[in-house]
Amino acid sequence: MALALQSRVLNYWYHGAVGAVAKNASLASRIDWFKPPKGSDEYIAEQFKADRDAVFQSRLHVDELSQTPRGTLALIILLDQFSRQIYRKSPKAFEADPMALSLTKSAIERKFDTQLEPLERIFMYLPFEHSERLADQERAVQLFTNLVNEFPEDEFMQLSCQYAVAHAEVIKKYGRFPHRNEILGRVSTAEELQYLADGGGF
Repeated sequence: MALALQSRVLNYWYHGAVGAVAKNASLASRIDWFKPPKGSDEYIAEQFKADRDAVFQSRLHVDELSQTPRGTLALIILLDQFSRQIYRKSPKAFEADPMALSLTKSAIERKFDTQLEPLERIFMYLPFEHSERLADQERAVQLFTNLVNEFPEDEFMQLSCQYAVAHAEVIKKYGRFPHRNEILGRVSTAEELQYLADGGGF
């Protein structure tokens, strides 16, 4: 059951190209991860909501899958990425972030990330970028800068690093992501409202 879940998550997310994806995916196809095609939220909810909820609420399969690099990656994608699509515009979109970040930190401590392809490492690192703690944001910038240094010709690595820097700048300035305020019932400052009016995101 656990390995079946890992396979389903990774095969969906990487279009069946697990492992070799970094060498084969075009820039255009990679962009779909951050600008999901129409209907993808509904599909992910239909296919993975029960799995995501079981992993988050009762840690189903966590002990087993967190023992391997790609098992951990599957858990992180399920908690970090799928939560955002299944529960878009709901506080539940962010509720699994601490769990995903904990898995990421543990994986890096065990050097699991070094056993993955570059495009797999990106999604292992993203929980740092989604955190509202500045120290985590700085760690994200460091990790993505390392990827750029390792793969200087890869345009997507450069783009990912730019996004990491942009996320960190928002946290440095506001101490949180203003676009989450309304969803989480937080009161925005005048400065944050102007940022949002100007099209600020994340």
